[in-house]
Amino acid sequence: SAWGLVGDFQPDDEITTLMMQIDSSFVNAINYQENALDWLDWLGGSEDQSPLYPICRRMLRFTPRTTLEQFRNLGRRFRDLGLRPGSQASVSDPTDREEMHKLLGLVHWFEEETGWRGRLQPLMAADLAHYAMARHSAKPRKSEFMAVIGKQPFSYAIISGGEGGLNYNWFEGHAPRP
Repeated sequence: SAWGLVGDFQPDDEITTLMMQIDSSFVNAINYQENALDWLDWLGGSEDQSPLYPICRRMLRFTPRTTLEQFRNLGRRFRDLGLRPGSQASVSDPTDREEMHKLLGLVHWFEEETGWRGRLQPLMAADLAHYAMARHSAKPRKSEFMAVIGKQPFSYAIISGGEGGLNYNWFEGHAPRP
């Protein structure tokens, strides 16, 4: 909502917990506090124009017990939807109707809770293409970053300041030669 992409986003406790579960963000924040605090500062989590503000504001009422209870409740919700509690609700085979049914159930629940509308539709095998990716990593120094960007990777992410903190990839067999 801070970026004007959605209406006034006012997450309840369950949606806030779901947001903390996406990409294991809360667990990663616990495990990598310095990195999480750097991102929180950079994104301005306490500023009302920040994209994180609605969630951060909601979390102010989360005690340690409330946090644990909310993750337990979300796990029960996932179980009711046929998903593994604590999972990322990913689909390994989008042509598997059962897997897609579970994912669509999660999307439907999310739509009901937020009022947002997704466009996720079951896919048929004929509609899909599968590509293998070759993943690489390096220390995120400016010189490494510029060299990687110059080779036009398919995607990249800076996940930490340590060794291997710059991740990038190309389609398998199409990585440029060193």
